[in-house]
Amino acid sequence: MKVWLLLNGRYATPPIVPDKTDVVIAVDGGMRHALQLNVIPSLWIGDFDSTPKSLMAQYPQVSLQVFPTLKDDTDLGLALKHIRRSYSNVEQITLIGAFGNEFDHVFANFWLLPHFQIPVIAWGEENHAVYLPAKTKLLIEGVSGALVSVFALSPLSGVTYQGLQWHLQEADIPSFSAFSARNVLVGNQAKIDWQHGDGLIVLEKSSFAKFL
Repeated sequence: MKVWLLLNGRYATPPIVPDKTDVVIAVDGGMRHALQLNVIPSLWIGDFDSTPKSLMAQYPQVSLQVFPTLKDDTDLGLALKHIRRSYSNVEQITLIGAFGNEFDHVFANFWLLPHFQIPVIAWGEENHAVYLPAKTKLLIEGVSGALVSVFALSPLSGVTYQGLQWHLQEADIPSFSAFSARNVLVGNQAKIDWQHGDGLIVLEKSSFAKFL
């Protein structure tokens, strides 16, 4: 199954929309994106400090999980914990509204992801970002010359690139290194995977990504 999380950052029109079988969860003020996606989430979660009352009045049928404003977690963290508790077969998570003007919020969104070990794609206005856990293959489609940057959130081993200018085969990438930043598509497709570790892949907005 696939899960979509609507966060309170800037909306970017995704290249695909939720399927009828997908689970859609609104996270606090991210409910404002539901209208643009033409969906009604099954759950609305958060402390609701960024949700106007007028927005809440539009969705009285949606189940709520309300948390205190003073807490030791972010609203996205609460949503990810709910997913882990409630579903055992999540193939991927799609984030809408993961990017915005508050860098600490944006950073926290991606900093949390390795703890849950679920592949994630975040569609953005300027860039897209992909959290790729070990033994998961990513297909990238785009134009020749498009930038592809890989950042190791932990040491990566068994790294293989296909279709990128700087090709790797079963290589190692140390964590917190710029070694693998700003690679380039040489055709219109590339594949990336690794055997151990957690990485974040940043793509140009013209590129598309999906897990294989």
